[in-house]
Amino acid sequence: KEIFEETLQIPGVYSVKVMPCCIDRPNRYDIMIEIGMDREALPAYDVSAPHKKWKETYGGMLSAKTIFDCED
Repeated sequence: KEIFEETLQIPGVYSVKVMPCCIDRPNRYDIMIEIGMDREALPAYDVSAPHKKWKETYGGMLSAKTIFDCED
């Protein structure tokens, strides 16, 4: 959670929610990370230190991930 809270320093990133799964089933993901940002903030997020730290520290532990982009 601390890593993703650092992303709030990136201009255009306005919210971060880290939610662990409450159901232990093999067909469920363990965690959901929701980052609210302006479309223009995505390139800065992609090259940010927190994003790189997350990928280096935890990327190898992921068996699967889903990336979902949307606009309200």
